[in-house]
Amino acid sequence: MMPVDVRSARLSDSPEIVAMLEAQRARYEHYQPIFWRRASGAHEKSKLYVRWHILNPRSTVIVCQRDHRIIGCLFAMRAAPPPVFDPGGPTIMVDDFCVEEDAEWETIGSALLAELQRVAERKNWHQLVTVCAEGDTVKSQFLKNAGLSIASNWSVSTFRTLTTHGRRGA
Repeated sequence: MMPVDVRSARLSDSPEIVAMLEAQRARYEHYQPIFWRRASGAHEKSKLYVRWHILNPRSTVIVCQRDHRIIGCLFAMRAAPPPVFDPGGPTIMVDDFCVEEDAEWETIGSALLAELQRVAERKNWHQLVTVCAEGDTVKSQFLKNAGLSIASNWSVSTFRTLTTHGRRGA
């Protein structure tokens, strides 16, 4: 296997990052078509989203590259916990975290997390919170193996299909 390079993202990486995010979002939409439904113009919005994060000094965008191709990426940003909770230090939210092939979570995913951990140590970050779709079982198992535990689950329905007391919604 060829060696990988893990580094901070550059604007020139944007097209490959957007393609990777779009592929992940398509899979996630299949898992839960209401919550993960892609918006009209999502591709253009993704380009702006990636650019904003790469240029934002409060964001950390890490990529993994092999043979001059982006094969994994991770977006991290400091997030305030609800004021009624004290996790013990700064919380970092990882919203977009993907690899090109599911079989590479243990290698590429681990390399991205290891780099994030180095950044966290330099910046004195404390808690990591990351998103994983219910149907993304490979990523979910990877996160569990990496020491993360599920803190919350979100359930989704439209009010039209919501059933209460045996009755279906409006």
